[in-house]
Amino acid sequence: MTRTENTANIGKNGQQKNQRVVDLAFCSLKRFIIALPVKDDIDQENEETVFQADEDDQQTSRDGSPGFIKRRKVDQIITPHKPTLTRHMFDAVSSTVIPGLKSLKCVLTPRYQEVADEVGHHETEQKGFSSLGETLTKWLRGVLLPSSPGQLFEPEQLAEYLAQPLQGERITDRDKKLRDVFETTLREFYIMIKHSPGLSLPRHSSERKFLVERVATPFKLVEYVFGHATIHWIEKEIMSTKAVEFVDDPTGDITSKKADALATDFVYNVDVMSMESSGGPLQQNRKHTLDDSNKIIHTGVAILLACLRKNLGASIETAKNLRTYNVQIIEDRITLTETSLYKPRICKVVEVRSAVFPFALTSVGEYMRVFELVSYYVVCFCFCFGLTRRINLSNPDLFVRLGRVEQTAGSYAEYV
Repeated sequence: MTRTENTANIGKNGQQKNQRVVDLAFCSLKRFIIALPVKDDIDQENEETVFQADEDDQQTSRDGSPGFIKRRKVDQIITPHKPTLTRHMFDAVSSTVIPGLKSLKCVLTPRYQEVADEVGHHETEQKGFSSLGETLTKWLRGVLLPSSPGQLFEPEQLAEYLAQPLQGERITDRDKKLRDVFETTLREFYIMIKHSPGLSLPRHSSERKFLVERVATPFKLVEYVFGHATIHWIEKEIMSTKAVEFVDDPTGDITSKKADALATDFVYNVDVMSMESSGGPLQQNRKHTLDDSNKIIHTGVAILLACLRKNLGASIETAKNLRTYNVQIIEDRITLTETSLYKPRICKVVEVRSAVFPFALTSVGEYMRVFELVSYYVVCFCFCFGLTRRINLSNPDLFVRLGRVEQTAGSYAEYV
C-alpha cells in the first residue's frame, strides 16, 4: 500500500469514527430532550419576578414593601425554588388530592378555578402581611428597614432597633409572644452575620445544616412560646401514614415514611405539620425537589385523614375547617402549604405562604415574609387546636346550615 493510500484510509477511518461519535451524541441528546418535562410541567410564573436573597439582587425600602430588582425570566426547565410537580405527577395525584401550587397555576386554572382563586387570595394576603397584623408589621419595619432607601445597614443598628417596644392601641398577647420569637430569631442572625466576611453568610449544600441553623429557630421558639405542639427534628417517623395504610389495608405491608421535621399535637396526639428540606441553599437537586413535593402532598393528606378519623362524629362543615400543614425548603426558599377537605374523598393542598431566608445583611428585609409565614402558621394552628377541642367537647349531632336549609349534619365518614 502506497503512502498516499495509507493516508487516505486513515482519513476515511477517522471520518467514520467521528461520525459514530456524532451519532452517539445525537442519540444521547435525543434521549435527554425526550426525558425533559414539558414547559408547563415546571413553572408558569414566567411573567413574575424571581425573588432572590442574594446581596447583589436585594434592595429594601422604608415603606415596608421590599424593593426587588427584576431579573430575567425564569428558565422554564429549572424550578425557581418552588414546590412543583410534572404534568404526569399532577394528573396522577389530582384524582384524590388537588395540588394548589403557584408553580402549577397554568395547569390548575382551567381545571380547578376555585382552588386557583384560593391560591391567588393567599398571595394577595401575603403581600399585605395580613397575618402579622398592624402592630407587628410596624415594629418589623422599624427594625428591618433603614431610615432611607440608600442608607447602608450596620449590624449594630439591627441590635439597637430590636430593643424598640411594640407600639399601638391594641397590643394582643399573641403580638407580644410573636415579638419574642422574632426578636430572638433576628438576634441569632445578627450574631452570625456580625463576624462573617462581608456581612454575609456562606452558602453550602448541606440541607440539615441549613435546617438546624436557620429554619428551625422560629419554629422551635413557637413550640415553647405557644405550646400545644412539639416538633421532632431529623428523620422522624410519620405514624399517621402508617395508621392510614393499616386502615385501608390491614393485611398489606405498611410503608415506613420519615420527615425532616414533624409537629405533633401532644394534647390530642395527632400530627399537624411535616417538613421536608430538598437540598441545601447552594444548589437545587431537581429530582429531590419533585420527590419531596409529591411526598409532602401525600403526607399532608395522610395526616389530615388520621386527624379526621379520630373525630368521625363531627359535622361535615366542621371537618372542612380542619387543616394540616406542610413545609418544603428548596435552596433558600421556604413554602408553607395547607391541606384540607375539598369534596367527598378529595382533598386539596394549597400554597399559602412563601419566603426566602436572607444570607446577607443587605437582604435582612426578607425576614418580613419569613415572619409572615410563621405568623400564619401560628394563627391557623391555634384555630385548629381550638376547633379540635370543641369537636371533642361538643355533641356529635351538630346543626349546620347547608345553603338555605338547616338540617342535622351526618358524620363526615363519607369524606374519609
